Amino acid sequence: MVKVEDLGDRIKWSDIGWESDWGQGFSQNDWMKRTGPFYFDKTVYISALRVYSMR
Repeated sequence: MVKVEDLGDRIKWSDIGWESDWGQGFSQNDWMKRTGPFYFDKTVYISALRVYSMR
């Protein structure tokens, strides 16, 4: 899992982790806590994901 934020002209990924199937909620290990944030140009990001759109 990753937290995705729209910052206007950029997209930010932060809080990388996972959610277990056993109802334990969101978890992060030490490596994940130190990873990111990552920033992407919004136009490029949307363009890359458009191929997965159901529209």
